[in-house]
Amino acid sequence: MIPGLAEAVDAAIASYSGQERKSGRQARRRSIDERLKRLADLYELGDLAKAEYRNRKNDLLIERDQLEAQPSAASITLQRQRLESIADVWSVMAAEERSASCR
Repeated sequence: MIPGLAEAVDAAIASYSGQERKSGRQARRRSIDERLKRLADLYELGDLAKAEYRNRKNDLLIERDQLEAQPSAASITLQRQRLESIADVWSVMAAEERSASCR
């Protein structure tokens, strides 16, 4: 293992994916907001029944909330640290503990 490689990869991924994730989330958020506006327009025009409007609106609001709540992916460095900590204690773990750590 090359010292600092995981950190360098993390930095490169963070730089790229941070920009990509931000623009992707923004685009999805705009899309949801536009769909909410069109839905409201359809309801105001009388093209949708109140129950159908509420159901669709709630679905879109849930989708938007889920988008905002999505956690960022774990970094390579963090994953490596977690694996190293398991590897350090693997030899002294009981079979049940080993099984539980693999789930």
